[in-house]
Amino acid sequence: MFRNGDPGAQLRAGLMVDRTTAEPKDGQGPTMSRTESGDLTDPASGPASPADPQLYVPLRGWLSAKPGRPLLAAAAGLIALQAFVRGWMGLRGWFLIDDLAFIDRASTMAFWSRDYLLESWNGHFMPGAFAVVRVFTDLWPMNHTPVVLASTALQVVVGMVVFLLLRELFGPRRVILVPLMIYLLSPITLPAFLWWAAALNQLPQQLATAAALLLHLRYLRTGRIRLGIYAAATLFGGLLFSEKTLLVFPLIPAMTVFYFTGGPPLARVRNAWLRHWKVWTAYLVVGLGYSGYYLGQVALPSNQGGTSAAGTVAVAFSAFGHALLPGMFGGPWRWFGVGAGGIADPPDAAVLIVGLCTCAVIWVSISFRHRAVFAWLIIAGYALVNVALLAATRASLLGPIIGAEYRYSTDLALILVMFASMAFLPIYGSFKDAEPQLLMARRARSTTSGADRRSIITRTSIARTQIDDSRLVGLVLCLLGASFLYSTVGYDQLWHNNPGKAYFANIQRDIERTRTPITIANEAVPQSKLLFMLYPRNLTSRLFNAYSPRPKYLNPGASTPALYVPDDSGHLRLSRILGFTNQRRPGICGWRVDADPVSIPLERTTLDWLWTIRVDYIATADSTTTMTAGKTTTPVHLRAGLNSIYVMGNGRIASVDFWGLSGGASLCTNDVTVGTPAPIANTHP
Repeated sequence: MFRNGDPGAQLRAGLMVDRTTAEPKDGQGPTMSRTESGDLTDPASGPASPADPQLYVPLRGWLSAKPGRPLLAAAAGLIALQAFVRGWMGLRGWFLIDDLAFIDRASTMAFWSRDYLLESWNGHFMPGAFAVVRVFTDLWPMNHTPVVLASTALQVVVGMVVFLLLRELFGPRRVILVPLMIYLLSPITLPAFLWWAAALNQLPQQLATAAALLLHLRYLRTGRIRLGIYAAATLFGGLLFSEKTLLVFPLIPAMTVFYFTGGPPLARVRNAWLRHWKVWTAYLVVGLGYSGYYLGQVALPSNQGGTSAAGTVAVAFSAFGHALLPGMFGGPWRWFGVGAGGIADPPDAAVLIVGLCTCAVIWVSISFRHRAVFAWLIIAGYALVNVALLAATRASLLGPIIGAEYRYSTDLALILVMFASMAFLPIYGSFKDAEPQLLMARRARSTTSGADRRSIITRTSIARTQIDDSRLVGLVLCLLGASFLYSTVGYDQLWHNNPGKAYFANIQRDIERTRTPITIANEAVPQSKLLFMLYPRNLTSRLFNAYSPRPKYLNPGASTPALYVPDDSGHLRLSRILGFTNQRRPGICGWRVDADPVSIPLERTTLDWLWTIRVDYIATADSTTTMTAGKTTTPVHLRAGLNSIYVMGNGRIASVDFWGLSGGASLCTNDVTVGTPAPIANTHP
């Protein structure tokens, strides 16, 4: 039955061959070679049989040609998915309140002025962001598409740096795709990407945070002090866009003490300072210098009435229970619409389930992993400071519900992803200038001591790589990814419903159709188009200047024969005036004006305000005159024939006075109206 010797020996040989091919060394596939005829062969099984041909798959061959390439390809796919989804959503939206205010500042203020670059905005100190707005306003005025493309490109860079950070910390393991995907696709970072004013702050802040952590880890790994100094410089760059980058300064020392320094607590702090004092000095120079300037020069937003302890707790519950924790598990699944966006509004059952799951995750990590508690302490400290700042500065705007607004917690996404991973995954590799504290199992710690512990934990970590099984990781990615995309699509239904987009598109088209500059009433645009943007930034003269040919605006002291006003859809129409008319006189002419002054009284006296006056007249010849309405006197040019003239008056107006016509001309009018402009349907520039 067995032709060649002992069957037991033959069976053992077969098992050795199977083990050789099934367990490749160092994570590589079985080594293949080619025969002289070019056929692929396996050293363990000999030449391939013609009856069993090898199928060559180009993509599979490219991925397996180099270790680590499948991980890179998967990470690149997740980053590309994020860029596609968010870029598509961004293009469906438009500018919001602060965006238009920033554009107005960039188009009306000198760039190199202190008032433009160094002025705070609602407590934010952001000269870098204002510089970016100026560039986009000069190159692509009122054009949302370049803004979305630039934000998407920056988001891709942030995603790449976060991947490098996770790989630097945990090594090239498949399991790091899970925290990477949570960071990339979680709605926690979505509103701050879509709303340009928030993205100007928070995309650079996220980039600075991830890059500084990466540089600091590489400093600890290599001992090169310049990398630590680069990390401090990177944080300074983030501070030019968002003052919340200051929260990273205590975060890095906490990580270094807890996870990269050995010994008892006080000894850890002392050793961390003595070992890294040059780098800490760089951090202190940047952090303290910026803090001193910020506290001395920036006006903080007022929280009228303050926030009680109970109010702070309510904000914390809203932030964690309704926003952050559901956002880490695929939520929030439901949104409450506010303006052109929404705030997290998960179902009550989901809040309960997510809370229980979070408690279970924390308990499991602390129960089975020594030093896992350090990661949760870092997360809790960062999150509580964030909630305290939110309660102290913004809670009076909407109450505790403001905690469910992701724009105020965007930076927590990276902190949660990174340090929650540190509660489960061991630190990868060796460090020249640090003592990495191994994430060892409590059983191994209780039964082993000394030098053997490191060896046992190292072997245990290698054996534990079964968590990197591609099928398990793939299943988790699919489930979480589907849930994140569901929540994202729900937000898109609110985001793309921006009434300002179509309104300003119509304004732009109508202005561009005119060959010469037209005069537009300097009035506030409808509040629904700007979501309650405050005066005077909601005036047409502050919002339409980017369009060409640049319009003129009717202001006190100026006049125009034709005045246009946008209707509710944004189309420009000739204007009529709604208000008080003149006292009527019988006859064809009504009120006649020639070389002598004439005062035409109104039916009623107006309130003290800024009013628009329209006079329809018939003139015998071209002439000039001066008109007075309230406190405003305006020189005007009159044309022969049937025409109209528009001027503005300020104050209480009881009459409109003409101070005589030049050149012997005369006019007749019986139609003088003082009030506010309104569009006339079916008229065009």
